Amino acid sequence: MLMSLALILALGVAVKIGMRHLPVPGLLGLLVLGVGLGPQGLNWLAPQLLENAADIRMIALIIVLLKAGLGLNRQVLAQVKGPAVRLGVLPCITEGAVAAVAAHLVLGFSWASALALGFILAAVSPAVVVPSMLYLKRKGLGMDKGIPVMILAGASVDDVVAITVLTSVLGWAVGTGASIYWQFLLFPAKIFGGIALGLAGGWLLAKALPLILSHSRGYGALSAFALAFGLVALGEVVGVAGVLAVMACGFLVVELGGRDTEPIVKATDSAWQVAQIFLFVLLGAMVDLNVAVGAG
Repeated sequence: MLMSLALILALGVAVKIGMRHLPVPGLLGLLVLGVGLGPQGLNWLAPQLLENAADIRMIALIIVLLKAGLGLNRQVLAQVKGPAVRLGVLPCITEGAVAAVAAHLVLGFSWASALALGFILAAVSPAVVVPSMLYLKRKGLGMDKGIPVMILAGASVDDVVAITVLTSVLGWAVGTGASIYWQFLLFPAKIFGGIALGLAGGWLLAKALPLILSHSRGYGALSAFALAFGLVALGEVVGVAGVLAVMACGFLVVELGGRDTEPIVKATDSAWQVAQIFLFVLLGAMVDLNVAVGAG
């Protein structure tokens, strides 16, 4: 498996550098690289790595969500919180519903399959949205109206909506899980519960941060990563939105920690440079070309 890790990192860096000279996103090159290295291509990736690909992709997602939370701003967020919630809910529901109706009427999917497809398509990718919005925020573009911050917050709400609908539909399709109506009633609780969980975790980390940093600046970043992973795991156990918990945690740590959080921000930026390579390469490795060709 070590050779697989070396291949992904070395070739991933080479692809990222090479794609800078082309008018297409670098992540497209990483996806193609994943297809080439995966079972549908040269099959150079170790089976053990592919078996754990979902966990690795989740780690990458947590890192980018923590990065998003650290990039939020309280004053701007207070101004755009209403539009951010609407941006996270209305487009997702509209896009998912339209795609579901089209899949049912045009492609002949069952309603359960059509709804699942619709909300898979409607969900945004934080791995794509977050770095772009943080780039705009650093450049000051759109910040007079808080657009990057609004989209950062809206993207996380969008994911919660899509995941809630998808899990409800899948449970309905196979006859397991809670009623789909009950799932929708629990939706606000998942959102506010996730935010509350993240704020509690962020408050604890901010209070402990001076003591942690007195031993080592690196320990601050490690503590933030450990807390973020724990929040997602705890969110799954108690049934709240772990993705929102991670963002809320990062937001409050920056608000309360001030300059003490600079090592965490820098470490998160560095970790994302590695995590995004694994995320998109392993996504590409999961692509089944036979299914794609068979579907036309």
